[in-house]
Amino acid sequence: MGLTASERISICKKRKTQIKALEHIHTYVVSFDSSAYDISELEARLERLSDIREAFEKLQIQLEDEAENSDEDEIRAAFEDSMFTVQAKIKMFIELPKYDGDIKEWPNFKDLFCMLVHNSKTISTIQKFMFLKSSLNGHALSMIQSIPVTGSNYQSTWQSLIDRYDNLQILVSSHLKMICEEPIIKKGCTDELRKLITELNQNVRALQELGVPVIHWDTIIIYLTNRRLPQDLRVKWCRTATNQDLKQGKWPTFKQFIEFLETECCAL
Repeated sequence: MGLTASERISICKKRKTQIKALEHIHTYVVSFDSSAYDISELEARLERLSDIREAFEKLQIQLEDEAENSDEDEIRAAFEDSMFTVQAKIKMFIELPKYDGDIKEWPNFKDLFCMLVHNSKTISTIQKFMFLKSSLNGHALSMIQSIPVTGSNYQSTWQSLIDRYDNLQILVSSHLKMICEEPIIKKGCTDELRKLITELNQNVRALQELGVPVIHWDTIIIYLTNRRLPQDLRVKWCRTATNQDLKQGKWPTFKQFIEFLETECCAL
């Protein structure tokens, strides 16, 4: 037995309620400002979308079973398009890379932001500005906090961040400083030694990616790092290469030094 006229009207009203609920969330997302609101509010709305979709689906199926034209197909398609758009925008806000002004983190942030937002041909410039502002905090956010969020301001704002943080000399200096100023490791402290290995690898890899010829710096890096090790490890490392080895040009490599440190971590 088909739906009565009153039943159909009732279902349409309930469906309209779900469509309006989706529109409200869309309006909220479009105007979302992470500097004023907590990201958890977006996460809550993402969960709410599942309830809206489920309710719409149950109502829509009833109407489609009775429909004799394409109107219901168009309504479903429009709803799903809006749903996917809102879900994508919320997920982008949640998954956006974050940047607080740490110069060492700028290359990673820049690459990710360009891939997800800046280079996109489907995101408007004003949306790009909103995503940019939502990605920043700390000193980086304070740089652009007072700039009005308009499409015409996006490119100049992005360029100001590049001018400030995309500085190769400062980037290289920051990684060299980290290598030169690693803390002194206490004897028997495995956690400190593991942290040293991780940070040393990260900084050397970052320098390589910046085009610095660290491949020729093994002896210098080993010397700088070895000074931070406990006395027993320094002595043990010195015994890994004999004077005869050095005279024959068999200088220890950075890779061998790291392997030595990792072995000592396991032994401690």
